[in-house]
Amino acid sequence: MGAGLSEISGILPELAGESEQPPPLATSDPEQTRFRLFVAVSNFLTNIGATRPLVIVLDDLQWADESSLLLLEFIARNLATNPIMVIGTYRDVEVGGRHPLARALGGLIREEVFQRINMTGLARGEVGELIASKSGVAAPDAAVNALYHRTEGNPLFVGEVVGSLSPEQLAEHHIWLENIPDAVREMIIRRLSRLSDNCEIVVRNASVVGRDFDLPLLESLCSDLSETEFLDAFDEAVAARVIESSPTIAQQFRFGHALIQQAIYEEFSPMRRMRMHANIADALEHRYQAGVEGHAAELAHHFAEAGTSDGNEKAVNYSLIAGEYALSTFAYEQALIHFQRVVDSKVDLPIDDETARGLFGLGRAQSTVLPRQELINAHQNISRACEYYVGTGNTEQIVAIGEFPIISLAENAISTGLLPARALELVPADSKDSGRLHGIYGRSLGMEGGDYR
Repeated sequence: MGAGLSEISGILPELAGESEQPPPLATSDPEQTRFRLFVAVSNFLTNIGATRPLVIVLDDLQWADESSLLLLEFIARNLATNPIMVIGTYRDVEVGGRHPLARALGGLIREEVFQRINMTGLARGEVGELIASKSGVAAPDAAVNALYHRTEGNPLFVGEVVGSLSPEQLAEHHIWLENIPDAVREMIIRRLSRLSDNCEIVVRNASVVGRDFDLPLLESLCSDLSETEFLDAFDEAVAARVIESSPTIAQQFRFGHALIQQAIYEEFSPMRRMRMHANIADALEHRYQAGVEGHAAELAHHFAEAGTSDGNEKAVNYSLIAGEYALSTFAYEQALIHFQRVVDSKVDLPIDDETARGLFGLGRAQSTVLPRQELINAHQNISRACEYYVGTGNTEQIVAIGEFPIISLAENAISTGLLPARALELVPADSKDSGRLHGIYGRSLGMEGGDYR
């Protein structure tokens, strides 16, 4: 293999012939010894490249020591004119400003032949291909979509999730969707163990707020830290890529990956989580008391997770507000979730005003998002709300229900004219409400039976 072999065999004896004894590289000058070794490696690779193109792949450079990185820099400077390509990979989230690789990259970037390529997550189709490669079966589209959104295309996370499942379990994606494989959890926790104690306090508090959070709220939760300690710890979390800033909203941040947030959150005991959710809910309620509509979903979530009787009552109230807000902004799927939470929380209780509001809201959301064959559920929920309002004499809500334009369900023997007809029985005949309801009732009869008189 030519020049350089004898020197290299000093650190790689397997390159020497069986009868050849590798000469010692050591001299009285350690730097001179290292320089001779670097030159030897460069000459060795140059000789190989002279006979055929050579590709060298160096994986996980974040684990390389400084001496090895110095050798890499030397090779890069001396092999630029040779048919040799060196490909190095590393996890940028593990390389901070003081990491040896950060210094090495600063030197390599000055070389004309150097190119940095940032790897993004896999596309949805590529996730499907990786699942098939790992499991040996083609996963259903629903499972591919679920895993793609859950892992955000991270190849390592995808591989670990698939590796922990049988083909049968993979098809039942709703079962594993909320679970983190042990290998992924251990990797995340190991990465977080490199953070300082103050940084750990910051990210642990942030994990309870959720994937997304704002800086002032997080700072208020870290009251044991001084302002300087908090900002230093927060900057450390950003530098470690545990947290990243929003590109569009000032002082808004999020975890770099949803699984990071979940892994940290699940480190808390259930009792500690409940107390922290209660603290967050109180802080949010105080902050947004003047304009709660756009933040009602956050409040409902944290009060519900707080698990107290007072928290549950507030969770219902804010879920109703969040549901109405979602309907007003055409976020029908979110509205369905909020109203369903209200109905579910009161399923074993006698119907009251809040339940009726939840049923009416749920029916309105369902009438938009459910397929036609399931719309009977929307009609039944709205009808339950209507019967309650009839019993309490709430004419305003009865009229609102009668005016709601639910799609005809004639194939299910449900007429859209039933609700306005029921409302007409309860309003004064000469009122404006009566006039509007007659118009809706007539339109319903015309659409369903062709009776336009």
